[in-house]
Amino acid sequence: MVSLSLILDGTQEGSGPPFDPSTVLHVTSAIKVIGMPNGTAAGKPTVMIRATLPDGHEVFIETTMALFVMAARGLLARYGEP
Repeated sequence: MVSLSLILDGTQEGSGPPFDPSTVLHVTSAIKVIGMPNGTAAGKPTVMIRATLPDGHEVFIETTMALFVMAARGLLARYGEP
């Protein structure tokens, strides 16, 4: 399972290396957030994020629902309700 790191402000120094525009694939298709019951070996739910790249390849990113919810709660605490 992929770990999840929450960076509350991506504009701040130390939020990670800058993007190299020549290596970035910009996703313009709809991004799907999919709940997966029993997604972990222990039977806990996971969240999958799915997107189609411009060349037609599919990208799937999966993390536990607990980590996904933790990230959402952190963003809500920082920025409030959208």
